[in-house]
Amino acid sequence: MGDVARAEDKDKNVLLVGSGLTSVDVVISLREQGFRGTIHILSRRGLLPQTHKAAVSWPRFWDERSPTTIRGLLRLIRMQVEAAERLGGDWRAVMDSLRPLTQEIWRSLPHREQRRFLRHVRPYWEVHRHRVAPEIGAVLASQMEANQIELHAGRITGYGEDIDGVDVTYRERKSGELQRLRVDHVINCTGPEADCRRIENALLTNLVRQEMVRPDPLFLGLDTAQDGAVINARGEVSDFLYTLGPSRKGSLWETTAVPEIRVQASQTATLLLAGYERKGPTPVRSEPVADLHRVVQPVFFGREEKRPTTIPEA
Repeated sequence: MGDVARAEDKDKNVLLVGSGLTSVDVVISLREQGFRGTIHILSRRGLLPQTHKAAVSWPRFWDERSPTTIRGLLRLIRMQVEAAERLGGDWRAVMDSLRPLTQEIWRSLPHREQRRFLRHVRPYWEVHRHRVAPEIGAVLASQMEANQIELHAGRITGYGEDIDGVDVTYRERKSGELQRLRVDHVINCTGPEADCRRIENALLTNLVRQEMVRPDPLFLGLDTAQDGAVINARGEVSDFLYTLGPSRKGSLWETTAVPEIRVQASQTATLLLAGYERKGPTPVRSEPVADLHRVVQPVFFGREEKRPTTIPEA
């Protein structure tokens, strides 16, 4: 992203692939660095994060008797939003009331309904659940009105570079017609790879190669038991290897924010201490497992992060 903000590039055009919180961060960062050119944002549905707004709390309305289909849950949420609006509120209070229950709701859904959520509902959930500050929303709206930001919805079908810039072709979502964007830079704002088989990380590569871990059925992270113990390629639950945070997204869905991770860390620590007290200290291995002791960097799954790069496809 530093190249985009160079003095000679400040009036050029840039394309951000992805329209979530990462793209918003990149927009703000580019403007703060003095970039004056047009910022194009392209994603499948062309949705930007909604803004935060003060809202009264909304009572819990989901329980174990609630629908276990995406269609039924959407109907239930819409009914609650309509009720909130009649009382002078809006959808934000309803969405916020679901946060403490999100993991429980996710686990209540059959696998086919989880897939249906990812295929049809996920982008809408993301922009309503992960919102931006009102001040940031106002900046985005102002720049869009002034055509300093142009939002596009579609699927990338072609990509080509030459010495002067980049040509990106995409199929427009509404019309189905092919559109072409000519820009000077492309920044990938889609976030990191979530499939553990494709992540370039020495620790994870070793674990996968030795069949000590496997991806969850939705390929959102690692397959784990209820307590965070990883499940190996043979379907066996580990009694010594645990994970927490974004790598558990397949089984928990909401597992990237500090409140959720803090709870998981506490539960894992309690579990490990209980095992230590029950079994006593584990003997030190005479040989390391594939030099895993040398790898200390964390592995990130499915969490949006800034990864400025020119990409061949979305």
